[in-house]
Amino acid sequence: MYVREDAVVPALDTWTQTAQHTLTHCEQRITGYRAALDAGADPRLVAEWINQAQAEKAAAQQDLLAAPAPRTEPLTTEQIERIVTSLGDVKNRLLATPRHPNVNARCTKVSESA
Repeated sequence: MYVREDAVVPALDTWTQTAQHTLTHCEQRITGYRAALDAGADPRLVAEWINQAQAEKAAAQQDLLAAPAPRTEPLTTEQIERIVTSLGDVKNRLLATPRHPNVNARCTKVSESA
C-alpha cells in the first residue's frame, strides 16, 4: 500500500503536538497539586488528583514513544537509487522463496511478467 506523505504527516504532527501539550499540562498540574498539598490541602484528595494526572502523563508519553520519528528532509534521487539497488533482484528472490503451507497462495503469488 502506498500513502502520500502529505496525506499523513499533518495528522501525525497534530497527534505528537497534542501528546506533547498533554505531557506539559500534566506536569504543570502535578506541580500545582504538590503546592496545594504543601499549603495544607487534603492529602487523599491531592493524591487522587496527582494519580489522575500521572496516568494521563503516562498515556501521553506512550503516544510520543509510538509516534514515528519525523524525517527532516525528503530522500534524494541518489538515496532512493541506493536503496533500490541494495534490494537487488527482489522479484526473482520472491519467486525462489518456498511458499509456507499456511499462507494463501493468492497473497504470495508474484507475477512472472512483472
